[in-house]
Amino acid sequence: MGHSKLLAVLAAAVVLAGAVVLGTAAPAAAAKPSEWQQVNADAGGTGYQPNTGGLHAGNADRLGWSWARETAAVGAAVAGGALYVASTNGVVRRLDPITGATKATVVNAPNRRFHQLAVVGATIFVRGTDVAGTNSYVAAYRSDGGRRWEYRLPAGTQETIDFTIGGGRLAVVTGTDCAGPCTYTLHVLRTDSGVRAWSEPVGGEAHYPPAIVGGTLYLWAWRSLVGSQTTAYDLLSGGIEWTVKAGSRPTTWSGALYTGGPSGVCSWVPDTGANRWCRDGAASNTTNLALGPAAIYSTQDEQQRVMAHSRTGTRRWVASVASGYDSADVKAPLVTGGGVVYVYVEHFEVVDKELAEVQMFRADSGAFIGRLNVPGPPDGPVRLVLAAGHLFVLSDLRIDAFRPTT
Repeated sequence: MGHSKLLAVLAAAVVLAGAVVLGTAAPAAAAKPSEWQQVNADAGGTGYQPNTGGLHAGNADRLGWSWARETAAVGAAVAGGALYVASTNGVVRRLDPITGATKATVVNAPNRRFHQLAVVGATIFVRGTDVAGTNSYVAAYRSDGGRRWEYRLPAGTQETIDFTIGGGRLAVVTGTDCAGPCTYTLHVLRTDSGVRAWSEPVGGEAHYPPAIVGGTLYLWAWRSLVGSQTTAYDLLSGGIEWTVKAGSRPTTWSGALYTGGPSGVCSWVPDTGANRWCRDGAASNTTNLALGPAAIYSTQDEQQRVMAHSRTGTRRWVASVASGYDSADVKAPLVTGGGVVYVYVEHFEVVDKELAEVQMFRADSGAFIGRLNVPGPPDGPVRLVLAAGHLFVLSDLRIDAFRPTT
């Protein structure tokens, strides 16, 4: 695009078509340590919980089933001491995270089908469609259920990637014309009004949510004839700051950007895109990054293993997730906190036996802690949420909550 930041700020003040505004919303706030506000925990996509509420490596081996609800839980967030859960029927409920009891139905939109949820500040953000699935939307609601704004995504949208909220912006990628490879577009909206700040063709396939830190947005895409690339955009203007050949979902932590992909785990300078190091790229594609205070955690599907690297790229440990089965597929982003790495794995046997479980490893050594059997595998995506002293496993089948027993 090449616009200057000054022109972009002025342009952002112009109300563009596409948003129906019903009141105003507070700007997106930084995540509080005890909360899990959005997919992958925060705007940087770290999957890290700094305050697990008493769940840690010393008691994770005693994790047991606490409660469950039979509901299609397509999105969840923990904010203000409550667990918010979105369902496909256009309902968002506020639950007691300790008991699973419903405190309130905070959003009831029977003409919508929700697919994602975030709770940032005092605002509830959702992604969904109309009942027929013809039109796609992102929307913001007040805590009392009143709608603040709704933004209709482009006509013909057939794929929508999970959005990310940060820096007063909501960033979402859509795919249209999907008879062949989809045409993907990055849309960035103001969180206070739903007004489109800018949009930009991705120029390839995008399958991971963007990461946002400071005034920069990072997005991965697979581009024809070029391959796997990560691009840094100015969050306010959409101007491209740099592009590098790197794969997998970008994640950010404390002055560093990390990616996975065919080159393995890589570290980059966020401001310039300069490469610091890449490790373990020869074995297989590296995916599912999560970041902790001292390490980067990732999986390699072909090798059926989870790894940890230090901030300087030294491999600290590697552990198998195969568990003796014919196959082991990691089907959800990793989460970590309290000195534990949680890995959701689906196993398939040649004798048509299926099993879904969460495996737990010590973050410092990779020592196996234990496993939690969960119903499934489900048809849709699975999300792990680590907060309020619990590990929550959400799918299109149900919610399962686990906490340490005595």
